Amino acid sequence: MRRGIVVFCALAVAVLGGVVVSKATSEPADAQASTASVAQIDGNQSVAGEADVAPPVPSDEDRVRDAAVRAVALTDDVFSAGFISRRELIESFTTDSFGPRLADETSQQATKLIFELGDRDIMPSALSIVEQPLTSNVVSISGAEATVAVWSVLVIVAPGAGPARQVWRTVTVDLKLVDGEWLVDAWNSISGPTPALAAESSVSDSSDTIEVVEWVHVDEAGR
Repeated sequence: MRRGIVVFCALAVAVLGGVVVSKATSEPADAQASTASVAQIDGNQSVAGEADVAPPVPSDEDRVRDAAVRAVALTDDVFSAGFISRRELIESFTTDSFGPRLADETSQQATKLIFELGDRDIMPSALSIVEQPLTSNVVSISGAEATVAVWSVLVIVAPGAGPARQVWRTVTVDLKLVDGEWLVDAWNSISGPTPALAAESSVSDSSDTIEVVEWVHVDEAGR
């Protein structure tokens, strides 16, 4: 499964309100003012004939950074998915050799997390989870291989299991270029660095946290 490319084309021609006006005068033809044509594309006006500016081509560093950040940001979808759909989702952004391993490890981590929360009867799909990547660093990139570190905060809320938990962590992923797409080939997560709460901060009730966790998630740290 690969993410598709959304292609769209909108074309509207407007010349001074949609009407081409040709005004004859007694002046010589070479002195007559030519009417500028205006093209309307996506709501922005530009003078006709003006060269279209092609979007910048992402660099290799941008591509590997985005691939790593997207993978880390999928934590909530991965945990809430069922066993089969979780495996399929993980295999969509990993290499064929690493996907099954990461799927097995993730299932084990989900079970361990539920035990730590103190409720063995809760299903992973019942957890409210969001992981927000904050910063990222391309550690290395050479040919078809790259390593990227992503610093993120993970928030987990389990109904009836007390206040929400926060986990600050750094995820380092190895990536390989496969058929033009950067895929995760290794995953290593360590705790921290973890900022302290402000002195005047108090721990919020889980119901308050669930409400905001279930808002529309901001992808890729707001970009």
